[in-house]
Amino acid sequence: MAFTHLLVSDSAGTTVSHGMHCEGPLTGLYRLALSRSYRKGMPTALANLLRLAEQGPPPPRTAK
Repeated sequence: MAFTHLLVSDSAGTTVSHGMHCEGPLTGLYRLALSRSYRKGMPTALANLLRLAEQGPPPPRTAK
């Protein structure tokens, strides 16, 4: 199972694309088990990813 995220920024804002690729003998089982929760949680996850991307990188950490 692999996930991809692509964020593209331009003058109109930032666009987020997300994908999931699953292959192998248990693909059908994973799809069945995860599809409902994936569809339910993905809008929130992508909105959070977009918010973090638009905030820019976090400040550098200082050594303790």
